[in-house]
Amino acid sequence: MTAAALPGRVRTRNPERLGTDRLAAALGAYRRFGSQAVVVDMGTALCVDLVTADGAYAGGIVYPGVDLSYRALRDRTGLPLPAFSVPGGGRPTGMPDTTEEALRRGGRVVVPSVVGGLISHVREFAGADLPAVLTGGGCVPFLDLFPEGLPYDPHLNLRGIAEYVRLTTGVCA
Repeated sequence: MTAAALPGRVRTRNPERLGTDRLAAALGAYRRFGSQAVVVDMGTALCVDLVTADGAYAGGIVYPGVDLSYRALRDRTGLPLPAFSVPGGGRPTGMPDTTEEALRRGGRVVVPSVVGGLISHVREFAGADLPAVLTGGGCVPFLDLFPEGLPYDPHLNLRGIAEYVRLTTGVCA
């Protein structure tokens, strides 16, 4: 899958540098919504991308993913940090009083705030009513924490690959 095969559908200064995962997710969102959308893909990186009303990739934002950030914290501090986890359910009470709880709370508070802020930022350019969709394994532990009840589509990239096949060959996949 290459951006070059989709002339006019990748509106960036360096389309050859666009990761195929981002292109696939963008095409998948267009196939899902049939309109303009925001794609939030949480994996190694946190990518928030804009798909235009005609299905073109129009740019996005990249930020280090949760696991990458956590590993950097562990590696740069040299501390024997516990495995990263995000506990589910319920509103926490009191301030964390252990390193383990402080790390879990950090994830519960920061990740939804960052994602929400990035979606708002993209919507400033494209319209407040723009639908958004989550994808990528990194968002699974946080699904109950996103305030908008954002839809999660674990197959968004596969939908995008099917759309790529349709656009480049004319064959419905």
